[in-house]
Amino acid sequence: MNSMHLLLSLLLSLLLSLVLAMVGLAGEKEGVDKPPSKLYLASEMVMVSGFAADISSSWGKMEMNPIARGKDGRLGGKGAGMAMGVMVGVMVMNRIAVRKWPKARKLLGKVNFVAGGLHWGMAVRNWGIPR
Repeated sequence: MNSMHLLLSLLLSLLLSLVLAMVGLAGEKEGVDKPPSKLYLASEMVMVSGFAADISSSWGKMEMNPIARGKDGRLGGKGAGMAMGVMVGVMVMNRIAVRKWPKARKLLGKVNFVAGGLHWGMAVRNWGIPR
């Protein structure tokens, strides 16, 4: 495992998590909706950090997903952009679902934790694969 990749993953995760926290707090100040619970925000942070770690650990390595591969078969900007797009799409759909069905927050929080854990698992596996 390359310590530079781990550090970059953690920094990207922290940055994205701070953005998520600010978005959650913005809703509280405006009084538009009930703000997300701390546990739900934590689940989003785990999911975001898992995506970031997976992208970082896969960067420049052979990619199994044919849609995310670059022309040389490796993960690059195209694949990373697609993965981030999927992550943002999932988060937007989560937020829409939670606003429409507030009771779904518990289930979606659990799904976020599982998705984040799976991505962290893939990242750990990827760090063990040489470039």
